[in-house]
Amino acid sequence: LLIIFFSLKHGIKTVNFMTNILFFFHYIVSITIVFFSFLGFSSLIKNFFYKDFFLKFLTGYFLIGFLGLLIHFFYPISNFVSIIVISIGLILFIINFKYFNEKELLYLLLIYLFSSLFLILYSDHPIDTNMYHHPFVSYLNSEKIIFGVANIQFRFGHISFLQYVQATLINDYLHILNLAAPNIILFVSFIYFCGKNIINTKRINFVYLLIILLSSFLLIKYGRYREFGNDLIPMLVSFYALIKVTEEIFLKKNSNILLNFFPIYLIFIFSHKISYIASALIFLTILNFKKINYKNLNLKIVIIFLLFSFFWLSKNF
Repeated sequence: LLIIFFSLKHGIKTVNFMTNILFFFHYIVSITIVFFSFLGFSSLIKNFFYKDFFLKFLTGYFLIGFLGLLIHFFYPISNFVSIIVISIGLILFIINFKYFNEKELLYLLLIYLFSSLFLILYSDHPIDTNMYHHPFVSYLNSEKIIFGVANIQFRFGHISFLQYVQATLINDYLHILNLAAPNIILFVSFIYFCGKNIINTKRINFVYLLIILLSSFLLIKYGRYREFGNDLIPMLVSFYALIKVTEEIFLKKNSNILLNFFPIYLIFIFSHKISYIASALIFLTILNFKKINYKNLNLKIVIIFLLFSFFWLSKNF
């Protein structure tokens, strides 16, 4: 009996160990797939290959979420939809792989995987997550749009764009913790963007000090995944915009590019957290009303702004 007991005990430990290994492997593979899928969709905007990785990931994030928003008007964001969208992202990444800096991409991937282990595996979800974030994701996965759904749960009326991205990234084959991947990818890529700028700065200036201040605040404030929620991404994007506007003021970079993306910034922040909408006022510092030339407006960006605004506002009817 003792032999049987110790054999069973040893067998249970072995099974638990193998289960943990499979859990870990499944998680790593899943978040890696999301990582490359974001980059794949970002490759649809060719000019962004010459920008930093934070902007690339942000572009991929926006396009995946926008696609999920459009699909949900006609069809649930089901397993099939999720697999198709992620697969398209991976195919686009493979096709455009030559445009990426392979060495820098590998560094960022390793930092992302290493950081995600500490941020996710040993932390809890934010309290709002179980109250209405994940229930809304479940609704997106199981039903197409239900007009007036906010009458069932009023919080559904001011849900974040992040939930559409999360709903598009989870299915029966990838790890459930893919729900956390968008936040972590953008958080890590922003810290990487700040670190790269700090290291490459040859002369201390106001922009350098601003980047140190913002990155330090983020590392202190968001040191645990429990702090990650719907507030994180709009904060990252507003910090990024502040840095770029400050560069224009002090380093005299091209402000026309920033002003062209102002409409996208406005609706992006609005769709994540209305309370952050006042951050759009930072663009006024580089706006010269006497020299505004509407012919320089990018028509594609205006169309995206109008389409996104229409569908985002329509979903609450």
